[in-house]
Amino acid sequence: MTVKELIKELKDYPQDALVVMSTDEEGNGYSPLDALNEEVYVADPDGRGQVYVARTLTPELKEQGYTEEDRYDEDDGQDAVVLWPMN
Repeated sequence: MTVKELIKELKDYPQDALVVMSTDEEGNGYSPLDALNEEVYVADPDGRGQVYVARTLTPELKEQGYTEEDRYDEDDGQDAVVLWPMN
């Protein structure tokens, strides 16, 4: 799902509704959304994947302690917004 598709899906929901994430696909636990970050996603053949901090190290990322070693500079990654649960 893209950000555009997510916005389209969310537009009909109450704007003050809490965003809660399932901890797994079976719904064995739930946690409120804590943060979202722009990152780079690299898919594995099984449909899962890895997330890397960024393609470009911004001053904010450097201030958070990220270095050039944390930056993703390959061509196979896809820009992504990652949603992080509170717990």
